[in-house]
Amino acid sequence: MSLPGQHRFIIAAAAIALPALPGSRLAGRVSISAQAPAVAARPQSTARDRRIVLEGAPNFRDLGGYATADGRHVRWGMIYRSGALSRLTPADYDRLSRLGIAVVCDFRRDSERTAAPTAWKGANPPVVLNLPGTQANRASDDTAADTATIATATAPSSGLSTLLLTSYPTYPTTLGGSYRTVLQQLMTQTGALLYHCTAGKDRTGTFSAMLLTMLGVPRQVVMDDYLLSNQYVVSQARIDAVVARGGTRESAIATIGVDRAYLDLMFKTIDTEYGSFDDYRRKVLGISDSDLTSLKAKLLE
Repeated sequence: MSLPGQHRFIIAAAAIALPALPGSRLAGRVSISAQAPAVAARPQSTARDRRIVLEGAPNFRDLGGYATADGRHVRWGMIYRSGALSRLTPADYDRLSRLGIAVVCDFRRDSERTAAPTAWKGANPPVVLNLPGTQANRASDDTAADTATIATATAPSSGLSTLLLTSYPTYPTTLGGSYRTVLQQLMTQTGALLYHCTAGKDRTGTFSAMLLTMLGVPRQVVMDDYLLSNQYVVSQARIDAVVARGGTRESAIATIGVDRAYLDLMFKTIDTEYGSFDDYRRKVLGISDSDLTSLKAKLLE
């Protein structure tokens, strides 16, 4: 569970000591186990779990249920977020077939798609849009990163990933075109929409934060949704895989998981470069004030 004022990777069992991080970030110890975590209390009380439990996509979630500042709520069953879909099982596809997904937007680079292709199975498959983003931009949430990068991925003074600290400020610009396409699809499609990257935490997490912000969800709730990825993508197996390639446990956890510092940095970059999030929304994401009114009418209740 990601709590306001701090966050922890909760997966239970053997504890690993990490350097204390400043301010409200992770301090002390992180509990890691090969066992899958139980779903803890959601960042906002709702009548249903937002995680869609799938065998081949551990970070698949419904973005519905969040309350906005004006008292409305994001509609359930309209917007889904996930990591890569290449390992979905027949049982997973059976469950997904009942969600009414009409469009899938893929934020990954071409090399990532080649390594882990999506091959949607079953009747009435959705339209899959391979969004270009900036192909030269490094896929920061691709945990198959080379050994040298992982091994030096942690800033010793903070315990944060230098790779992610470098990547997040670039997302508003390098991924602006891809994010704009997803918003256009949300405005025009009648069915549900799914967007994803490789781990479903960085490129996907950033877009989720932008979308919830546009809809009027308070920043702390936006942050809580972002930090939920830590419950589903950090595992002992993934940490061991990084260590086997020459990294440390600290660099593995810092790169595999997420931290509020990364998302704060992204929003700060938008304010610095564009003046405000609303100006960024209009200029880069192509969502005018009237478009935003229409988007809210469709996605809020």
